[in-house]
Amino acid sequence: MIRPVRESRGFLEVEKSKFYSYLIPWPHFYSRLEELKRLHRHGSHFVTGYRYFENGVLREGGSNDREPAGTGKRPILQLLESRGIFEVGVVVVRYFGGVLLGRGGLARAYREATLRGIERGEFTRYYFPVVEEVEIFFQFIPQFEEKLAKIPPESLLQLEREYTIFGIRYRLQGEKRVLIETLQQIPPNWRVGKEE
Repeated sequence: MIRPVRESRGFLEVEKSKFYSYLIPWPHFYSRLEELKRLHRHGSHFVTGYRYFENGVLREGGSNDREPAGTGKRPILQLLESRGIFEVGVVVVRYFGGVLLGRGGLARAYREATLRGIERGEFTRYYFPVVEEVEIFFQFIPQFEEKLAKIPPESLLQLEREYTIFGIRYRLQGEKRVLIETLQQIPPNWRVGKEE
Protein backbone atom coordinates (compact mmCIF):
# COMPACT_ATOMS: atom_id res chain seq x y z
CA MET A 1 0.00 0.00 0.00
CA ILE A 2 1.32 3.42 -0.97
CA ARG A 3 0.20 7.05 -0.85
CA PRO A 4 1.36 10.14 -2.78
CA VAL A 5 3.85 12.43 -1.08
CA ARG A 6 2.93 15.43 -3.23
CA GLU A 7 0.85 16.32 -6.27
CA SER A 8 1.91 14.95 -9.65
CA ARG A 9 0.59 15.61 -13.15
CA GLY A 10 0.18 13.87 -16.46
CA PHE A 11 -0.95 14.82 -19.96
CA LEU A 12 -2.46 12.92 -22.88
CA GLU A 13 -3.84 14.00 -26.24
CA VAL A 14 -6.20 11.69 -28.17
CA GLU A 15 -7.99 12.74 -31.38
CA LYS A 16 -7.57 16.42 -30.46
CA SER A 17 -9.05 15.93 -26.99
CA LYS A 18 -6.61 16.94 -24.26
CA PHE A 19 -6.53 15.22 -20.88
CA TYR A 20 -4.71 16.84 -17.93
CA SER A 21 -4.40 14.58 -14.91
CA TYR A 22 -3.64 15.58 -11.33
CA LEU A 23 -2.81 13.06 -8.61
CA ILE A 24 -3.45 14.85 -5.29
CA PRO A 25 -2.80 13.80 -1.67
CA TRP A 26 -6.23 13.28 -0.10
CA PRO A 27 -6.23 16.12 2.49
CA HIS A 28 -5.87 18.68 -0.34
CA PHE A 29 -8.25 17.10 -2.84
CA TYR A 30 -11.36 19.29 -2.57
CA SER A 31 -9.54 22.61 -2.31
CA ARG A 32 -7.32 21.66 -5.25
CA LEU A 33 -10.36 20.59 -7.31
CA GLU A 34 -11.85 24.07 -6.88
CA GLU A 35 -8.55 25.66 -7.91
CA LEU A 36 -8.37 23.44 -11.00
CA LYS A 37 -11.91 24.41 -12.01
CA ARG A 38 -10.82 28.05 -11.95
CA LEU A 39 -7.54 27.31 -13.73
CA HIS A 40 -9.24 25.21 -16.44
CA ARG A 41 -12.43 27.24 -16.67
CA HIS A 42 -12.86 26.20 -20.33
CA GLY A 43 -12.42 22.50 -19.58
CA SER A 44 -15.27 20.29 -20.82
CA HIS A 45 -15.20 17.68 -18.02
CA PHE A 46 -13.63 17.30 -14.57
CA VAL A 47 -13.63 13.56 -13.96
CA THR A 48 -12.56 12.49 -10.45
CA GLY A 49 -11.75 9.41 -8.43
CA TYR A 50 -10.62 9.06 -4.82
CA ARG A 51 -9.64 6.43 -2.22
CA TYR A 52 -9.09 7.17 1.46
CA PHE A 53 -9.71 5.70 4.89
CA GLU A 54 -12.22 7.21 7.30
CA ASN A 55 -12.41 5.69 10.78
CA GLY A 56 -10.87 2.49 9.43
CA VAL A 57 -13.31 2.20 6.51
CA LEU A 58 -12.15 2.53 2.89
CA ARG A 59 -14.08 5.24 1.04
CA GLU A 60 -14.01 5.24 -2.76
CA GLY A 61 -15.88 7.47 -5.14
CA GLY A 62 -15.68 10.22 -7.68
CA SER A 63 -17.59 11.68 -10.60
CA ASN A 64 -17.91 11.06 -14.34
CA ASP A 65 -18.92 14.74 -14.72
CA ARG A 66 -21.37 14.09 -17.56
CA GLU A 67 -19.18 11.53 -19.34
CA PRO A 68 -20.93 8.19 -20.04
CA ALA A 69 -21.14 5.84 -17.06
CA GLY A 70 -18.10 3.62 -16.64
CA THR A 71 -15.80 5.71 -18.85
CA GLY A 72 -14.07 8.02 -16.36
CA LYS A 73 -14.39 7.35 -12.64
CA ARG A 74 -14.29 3.55 -12.95
CA PRO A 75 -11.01 3.27 -14.94
CA ILE A 76 -9.37 5.75 -12.53
CA LEU A 77 -10.45 3.76 -9.45
CA GLN A 78 -9.47 0.43 -11.03
CA LEU A 79 -5.99 1.78 -11.76
CA LEU A 80 -5.57 3.17 -8.22
CA GLU A 81 -6.70 -0.17 -6.77
CA SER A 82 -4.37 -2.22 -9.00
CA ARG A 83 -1.41 -0.05 -7.94
CA GLY A 84 -2.37 -0.15 -4.24
CA ILE A 85 -2.65 3.63 -3.95
CA PHE A 86 -4.61 5.12 -1.03
CA GLU A 87 -5.15 8.56 0.54
CA VAL A 88 -5.42 10.08 -2.93
CA GLY A 89 -7.76 12.01 -5.18
CA VAL A 90 -7.42 12.18 -8.95
CA VAL A 91 -8.75 14.92 -11.21
CA VAL A 92 -8.62 14.51 -14.99
CA VAL A 93 -9.61 17.64 -16.91
CA ARG A 94 -10.76 16.98 -20.48
CA TYR A 95 -10.86 19.57 -23.22
CA PHE A 96 -13.13 18.12 -25.93
CA GLY A 97 -11.41 18.12 -29.31
CA GLY A 98 -14.48 17.65 -31.49
CA VAL A 99 -14.02 13.91 -32.17
CA LEU A 100 -16.13 11.36 -30.27
CA LEU A 101 -13.91 8.69 -28.75
CA GLY A 102 -16.60 6.15 -27.89
CA ARG A 103 -16.97 4.47 -24.51
CA GLY A 104 -13.89 2.27 -24.89
CA GLY A 105 -11.76 5.12 -26.17
CA LEU A 106 -12.82 7.39 -23.31
CA ALA A 107 -12.10 4.73 -20.69
CA ARG A 108 -8.63 4.11 -22.15
CA ALA A 109 -7.90 7.85 -22.31
CA TYR A 110 -8.89 8.50 -18.69
CA ARG A 111 -6.90 5.47 -17.55
CA GLU A 112 -3.80 6.45 -19.56
CA ALA A 113 -3.94 10.09 -18.42
CA THR A 114 -4.13 8.91 -14.79
CA LEU A 115 -1.29 6.44 -15.36
CA ARG A 116 0.92 9.24 -16.66
CA GLY A 117 0.29 11.20 -13.47
CA ILE A 118 1.12 8.12 -11.39
CA GLU A 119 4.35 7.50 -13.31
CA ARG A 120 5.53 11.02 -12.52
CA GLY A 121 4.49 10.78 -8.87
CA GLU A 122 6.44 10.28 -5.69
CA PHE A 123 5.02 7.80 -3.20
CA THR A 124 5.70 6.54 0.29
CA ARG A 125 4.53 3.42 2.03
CA TYR A 126 1.08 3.75 3.55
CA TYR A 127 0.38 2.26 6.95
CA PHE A 128 -3.12 1.71 8.19
CA PRO A 129 -3.64 4.31 10.93
CA VAL A 130 -4.42 3.39 14.54
CA VAL A 131 -5.93 5.59 17.25
CA GLU A 132 -4.67 5.92 20.83
CA GLU A 133 -5.60 8.14 23.78
CA VAL A 134 -3.24 9.62 26.33
CA GLU A 135 -4.01 11.98 29.22
CA ILE A 136 -1.25 14.39 30.28
CA PHE A 137 -1.11 16.33 33.55
CA PHE A 138 -1.52 20.11 33.10
CA GLN A 139 2.04 20.95 34.20
CA PHE A 140 3.54 18.78 31.41
CA ILE A 141 1.33 19.99 28.53
CA PRO A 142 3.92 22.42 27.05
CA GLN A 143 6.64 19.74 26.91
CA PHE A 144 4.22 17.17 25.46
CA GLU A 145 2.94 19.54 22.77
CA GLU A 146 6.52 20.44 21.90
CA LYS A 147 7.17 16.75 21.24
CA LEU A 148 4.01 16.50 19.12
CA ALA A 149 5.00 19.55 17.05
CA LYS A 150 8.20 17.80 15.94
CA ILE A 151 6.29 14.92 14.32
CA PRO A 152 5.02 15.52 10.75
CA PRO A 153 1.19 15.66 10.63
CA GLU A 154 1.10 12.94 7.96
CA SER A 155 2.73 10.57 10.50
CA LEU A 156 0.75 11.58 13.59
CA LEU A 157 -2.49 13.51 13.67
CA GLN A 158 -4.18 15.02 16.73
CA LEU A 159 -7.87 14.13 16.40
CA GLU A 160 -9.18 15.53 19.69
CA ARG A 161 -8.02 17.49 22.70
CA GLU A 162 -10.32 17.30 25.74
CA TYR A 163 -9.83 18.98 29.12
CA THR A 164 -10.26 16.78 32.18
CA ILE A 165 -9.94 17.38 35.94
CA PHE A 166 -6.21 16.56 35.91
CA GLY A 167 -5.04 17.63 32.47
CA ILE A 168 -5.77 17.15 28.80
CA ARG A 169 -6.78 13.92 27.08
CA TYR A 170 -5.38 13.65 23.55
CA ARG A 171 -6.77 11.36 20.88
CA LEU A 172 -3.98 10.66 18.40
CA GLN A 173 -4.04 8.86 15.05
CA GLY A 174 -1.06 7.63 13.12
CA GLU A 175 1.09 4.80 11.92
CA LYS A 176 1.24 2.24 14.74
CA ARG A 177 5.07 2.31 14.92
CA VAL A 178 5.18 6.13 15.18
CA LEU A 179 2.39 6.18 17.76
CA ILE A 180 4.07 3.55 19.96
CA GLU A 181 7.46 5.30 19.75
CA THR A 182 5.87 8.65 20.64
CA LEU A 183 3.99 7.28 23.63
CA GLN A 184 7.06 5.40 24.88
CA GLN A 185 9.01 8.69 24.96
CA ILE A 186 6.53 10.22 27.42
CA PRO A 187 7.81 9.96 31.01
CA PRO A 188 5.34 7.98 33.14
CA ASN A 189 4.94 10.89 35.62
CA TRP A 190 3.51 13.07 32.79
CA ARG A 191 0.61 10.70 32.23
CA VAL A 192 -2.56 10.67 34.28
CA GLY A 193 -2.93 7.24 35.90
CA LYS A 194 0.60 6.22 34.84
CA GLU A 195 2.75 7.88 37.48
CA GLU A 196 5.15 5.59 39.32
